[in-house]
Amino acid sequence: MKQPRSIAGRSWNLAMDALLPGQLVLIVLKLTRVITWSWWWVLSPVWVGGILVAFGLCGLLALVIWGFLQRPRPIGRAPEVPPDTRQQPPTTAASSSRTQRQSGHRPPEQRTKTDS
Repeated sequence: MKQPRSIAGRSWNLAMDALLPGQLVLIVLKLTRVITWSWWWVLSPVWVGGILVAFGLCGLLALVIWGFLQRPRPIGRAPEVPPDTRQQPPTTAASSSRTQRQSGHRPPEQRTKTDS
């Protein structure tokens, strides 16, 4: 069997190797009526270990979420500024024709035959 490389994996295997014989001893003692404990206490190494693993996983999850919330936000594009929504003053026909006369240019829809 391949040994795990991580310390956590080796620790887990060591704990399981230590608990299994103890669990078997408690079960045999209960079945032979040497001890009169409740089955809850005989099997307690199993459920206590499960509770400890559940607490450990919840703590790990809380650390991951806390680390995710504490990381700095990336500096990206600035938020887009909405276009200018201010109303432009309406142009009157008199000011529009005055501007066209000064520039000498008229839009195509206002040209007459004499302009061509």
